[in-house]
Amino acid sequence: MQLRTLLLNVRPDPAARAAREAALRRRVLAESPNLRRPDFARLTPADLTYVFQRYDAEVFGGALQTTLASPRGGPLDLRVSARMTRAGGLTRRGLRRTFGKVEQRFEISLSAPLLFGTFCDDPRPITVVGRLCNDRLDALLRIFEHELLHLCEYLVFGESNCNASRFAQLAHDLFGHTEATHRLITPRERAHLDHGIGVGDVVDFQFEGQRLRGRVNRITKRATVLVESTRGRRYSDGGCYEKYYVPLEALSRATPGS
Repeated sequence: MQLRTLLLNVRPDPAARAAREAALRRRVLAESPNLRRPDFARLTPADLTYVFQRYDAEVFGGALQTTLASPRGGPLDLRVSARMTRAGGLTRRGLRRTFGKVEQRFEISLSAPLLFGTFCDDPRPITVVGRLCNDRLDALLRIFEHELLHLCEYLVFGESNCNASRFAQLAHDLFGHTEATHRLITPRERAHLDHGIGVGDVVDFQFEGQRLRGRVNRITKRATVLVESTRGRRYSDGGCYEKYYVPLEALSRATPGS
């Protein structure tokens, strides 16, 4: 079946969808390179390749790989990103014109910081695309489904927008998604949970044997700390600051008056 036909006409009922979802999860746990337990500790592109192959076979009937290999398609790269700290996943399409011909390439990336920063010790309910996730594997599969739909839309319609009604309808009909967002724990939230540190806090840290004090300006995998200095760059508040990238565990909240 062509991918366009499948997207526009196939509507699995909720019972069939749940059965397919459970079967796919069991196969991932049994056969993937590293996802052998629900809260897996390692994730590689080989795991994403396996998950892609399972979804293509069991949801799309092989239509994804067939379309990627056709003139409408192009190479697909699957990546695990250590730099994505807000989005759980990202799908890109690149276009390149060579010898009068437009070639396209696709990339799906999943966020390691968000997946591995969640399902640790915080008891809050975690939802992804409106679905409750009980463990890290649930979250990975829901994110991957969302990104696969972006890929499908690029291949069939030439554009994709998860805020548009077409995407929302496809996401609901194929996967039971009711939202396009996640509630995974971000590095900023993790910093507050583990270290009691947030953006705007005044902190102390050691640098080359010197004790420095500054204000947290940003949190990703590390904290960006601005320290007042006449050698620094001038910021919008009129002050001059030097910028330091500091591991969160190396920071301590400044004691008032110290």
